[in-house]
Amino acid sequence: MIDPRTALEAIGQLPDTEIDIADAALQLARVDAPEADWQAARERLSVLARDAAEMALDVPADDLSACAGALAGLIAGRHGYAGDIESYDDPANANLIRVTERKLGLPVSLGIVWLHAARAAG
Repeated sequence: MIDPRTALEAIGQLPDTEIDIADAALQLARVDAPEADWQAARERLSVLARDAAEMALDVPADDLSACAGALAGLIAGRHGYAGDIESYDDPANANLIRVTERKLGLPVSLGIVWLHAARAAG
């Protein structure tokens, strides 16, 4: 298993267009919470990505409104991600590993989940 700081150094050497933001956020989350099960978080993100790619087959790619609605249904509906309105300041809301466990997060961490799913959907 590669050290998260080494992984982040490698990510930092990539051209911007090649950076997987979810993977970078997972590596940062590993630094923040080394005891957390980051591989389970990666698997949850992989499931989301597979579901997004499958969903994209049924949505016209040129209909952005339909794409956005389908992603919202997938991320918030089927996978249950939401903003944490009860404990907004909880540090877990900024750690992608914890966000995938709790299905709650800050807008920026949920944005990473959205970008991950959108990228997988094409």
